[in-house]
Amino acid sequence: MLTFLAGSQTRKVALSVHISDTGFPTFTKGDIVRFDTILANLGDGYNANTGYFTAPVKGLYFFMLYFMTYDSQSNLAIYANDNRICTASAVSNHDVATCSAFVQLAVGEVISVRVAYGAKLFYNNENHKNEHALVGFLYSS
Repeated sequence: MLTFLAGSQTRKVALSVHISDTGFPTFTKGDIVRFDTILANLGDGYNANTGYFTAPVKGLYFFMLYFMTYDSQSNLAIYANDNRICTASAVSNHDVATCSAFVQLAVGEVISVRVAYGAKLFYNNENHKNEHALVGFLYSS
């Protein structure tokens, strides 16, 4: 885990969030994906109600998205504010897709995952836990 100095205090910023839906989560183009299971939210930047990560400090961040599709083509993208920074595409049943990127953020700027094209994600169960996730951390300030 990376840290930075803010005045005389050390602060950590990292997140690991997942979708807990045990059905087949289905989304349409433009939807913001809300990851409702928070495994880590250091710096309190992620809001599960809105699906937004808000940068608590200025710096260079790294984000990675991954998901497993079910029965159809799915495309999810990471957005910084309203700018697409990477897209993960899965084209058939049980495909796994991922994308990752570094992005410079100012305090208050946001990261979200949006549906670039209709998405039907694989279900979560005992054999397939946390198949859909967003992880990220502050790399440097």
